[in-house]
Amino acid sequence: MRAAYLGPEGTHTHEAAAACDLLGGWELTGESSIKTAFVRFARGGADAAVLPLENALEGPVGPTLD
Repeated sequence: MRAAYLGPEGTHTHEAAAACDLLGGWELTGESSIKTAFVRFARGGADAAVLPLENALEGPVGPTLD
């Protein structure tokens, strides 16, 4: 399985993606934006995308919800 996520290693989104990989077989790919992570998934470059729904400073994350 391949999963795209927002941000470099060590971010909350990376931690969430790694936590979903219970069997240790996922290939995780960090992306620079929500859009690029979603596009990778939509075009078949990933089997899943791990994206933030909200953050502590601004609440809901509009690009993910859109």
